[in-house]
Amino acid sequence: MVASINRSGSRAIYLPTFEQIRDYLGENASPGDIVITLGSGDVYKQTEKLL
Repeated sequence: MVASINRSGSRAIYLPTFEQIRDYLGENASPGDIVITLGSGDVYKQTEKLL
């Protein structure tokens, strides 16, 4: 999915752990950015930890 998004001219990355996601967002996210998470199960419970 990431490769397909990137081929279309947009930018997507895959980070396999919530710790990696948290660290990446801390270093790279800016006000106004849109962050989309995709997963199954209780992944929605992790989003508060990413803010």
